[in-house]
Amino acid sequence: MASTAVVDANPTARYTRRTPNKQAGYPREERKAMYMIFYVLNDPQKLDAVLDAWDAAGISGATIVESTGRQRRRAKAHIPMRFSFGFGGSECVDCYHYTLFAIVEDEGLVQRCIEATESVVGNLSRPDTGILAAWPLATVKGIPKQPRHSEEHR
Repeated sequence: MASTAVVDANPTARYTRRTPNKQAGYPREERKAMYMIFYVLNDPQKLDAVLDAWDAAGISGATIVESTGRQRRRAKAHIPMRFSFGFGGSECVDCYHYTLFAIVEDEGLVQRCIEATESVVGNLSRPDTGILAAWPLATVKGIPKQPRHSEEHR
């Protein structure tokens, strides 16, 4: 009969270390939380500045997607193609946001990300600065281990 490892029900896991669980008779894994950061940047002109600020805060990787929201899409009047004047049909060249996704090691990096973002775009509670959310991840695979950042980022 094959042995099965049971994983602790904690959904905020990343690194695992097997420890004996004498009551159940099988190893239990202890895990460290990782978080997903989701940020919709309202002003595309600030993308490089936000990425530089994230890098300085210790967030070395991010996925960037051009996106638009429902309200912005509905607010734009669609002009027939013959009147578009080189804007690629009825679409406007500056009618998009950037959505950034990053996975970070802990909640401290989430807080540093918020501070770094606000240093570029201003207080996220104000209009037209964007939307930032973060949540713990149940499973993360495929992320290479990176050296811990120095204390200067903390």
